[in-house]
Amino acid sequence: MSLRPNPTNVSARPLIRIALLVAFTAIIDAVQSAVTGEKVTFLYKEVMHLSVNDVATFNLILGLPGYIRPLLGAGIDVYPLFGLHRRSYFVLSAIVASVGYLGMATLHRFPYITVLSLMMIAVAGSTLLWIVINAVMVTVGNRTGSFGRLQSVAMFLPLVLNIAYLSHFGGYVTEHWSYSSAFTWAGLLFLLFIPCVFLMEDTPAQFRRRIRTPEQELERQQDRDRRAAILSKALRSPGMWAVVAFVFYLQITPYINTAKTYYQADVLHFSKQYIGDLGVASSVGLLLSIVLFNLISRRLSGRAHVLGAWLGSAAIYISYLGMRDKSSAVLSIACAGFFINYAYLCIFALGARICPPGGEGAIYSLILTAVGSSYLFSEKFGSFLYDYFGPSNKGHNYTIAHGWYSAIWFGLGFTLLGFIFIPLLPRWARGGTPLSKVQIEDQ
Repeated sequence: MSLRPNPTNVSARPLIRIALLVAFTAIIDAVQSAVTGEKVTFLYKEVMHLSVNDVATFNLILGLPGYIRPLLGAGIDVYPLFGLHRRSYFVLSAIVASVGYLGMATLHRFPYITVLSLMMIAVAGSTLLWIVINAVMVTVGNRTGSFGRLQSVAMFLPLVLNIAYLSHFGGYVTEHWSYSSAFTWAGLLFLLFIPCVFLMEDTPAQFRRRIRTPEQELERQQDRDRRAAILSKALRSPGMWAVVAFVFYLQITPYINTAKTYYQADVLHFSKQYIGDLGVASSVGLLLSIVLFNLISRRLSGRAHVLGAWLGSAAIYISYLGMRDKSSAVLSIACAGFFINYAYLCIFALGARICPPGGEGAIYSLILTAVGSSYLFSEKFGSFLYDYFGPSNKGHNYTIAHGWYSAIWFGLGFTLLGFIFIPLLPRWARGGTPLSKVQIEDQ
């Protein structure tokens, strides 16, 4: 991969439209997450009676749409739907996700296979929706050198809402709402994404007519061939795969997000409302990381992003070591939120830089797949450690707390070993030139 200066003579109008798109979709997603996030966890725990390891297995299966995210991204890049590469897929995905959640709202019992099937539909729609949003964001962000800022907008507004109300609201929903009400509102909220389509930048719909002239057919085929060639060239880049492998390793380290909720409820005896309220502390940490990243992002080099992703991932485990009661939990969750988000911001910035123009849907989806799929495996890994060294190991009489701390120490050591990948990264990812001043020219 070689680098060249990033052009600056670009119109501000597309950037403003995409910023509004990102803002609106982020707000809707934040409300939807507050309605379903903690509620779904306690559905698994209290109604379906799944252990931490069982939940990890369930989510691993549920992650199937995420595993094929690059194929979905390549599909929207290469094959238009109703003559469009972005907008039509966006509307379709919102409808599919809504159907999944509204289906969940009709259930009076929650058998494993039925819940898995309906949640799979919802996750598939949501996955495709965010593939489209991210592809549009990367397209405009790389062209204007503003990807980091757009990404920060996507995170900033939900965090402010979480701090102001949504974290408390999520706890209230879990404590007081029925599952039918929660899933009904989740389905309706996904339909609110649809009007955002008018803010979306898209490839002009030259090929809508069913009967095309030979010239139109030739132009259509040339467009398809051009996009396929871009993807093929990008996929042959060793540097791109080195970045993907580095990201995958950082995400495959044992993670304990599900175990954290069980630990808080069963060992620290936090109420559902208090667990929801802890989201405020997490959001404060996330918000601080966004502010810091925005202040320094344009001066950060590839090397700084790599070290930020690696060391930030390790610091998450250190933060969780301090969670022992209500007071320490606030600081622990805030610090963990800061390091989690800072590591992700660095990872996503690296990911955006390996995306060629015209192939953003597929290549950025590859990074998101490395993040999303490996996260699910890491949850399975961490949940296994939590259960094996904790409540599920009856032979050794391990306590739940023993499982919690064992998973943390194992995860910390595993993450620190990730330094072995750094020398294998492409030169631009180890250099000192700020990423805001360079873009990838040769994949």
